Amino acid sequence: MNLEFNALVVRLARDEPSLIDPYATTSPAEFFAVTTELFFERPDALAAEWPALYEQLKRCHRLDPLAW
Repeated sequence: MNLEFNALVVRLARDEPSLIDPYATTSPAEFFAVTTELFFERPDALAAEWPALYEQLKRCHRLDPLAW
């Protein structure tokens, strides 16, 4: 997830939009918390915008909300 965290920091520094709330860049722990919330609440959007991150969270949580 470190790559995605860094990618988000760069994206926001360039004023590019993201599904992930900028608060997620305050720390890696907040990044995990914010993206986990998205994983469960908006899995389709997360998978579309951040497919590698979605796959990592799917393995981490051993769940696939898109299958529900």
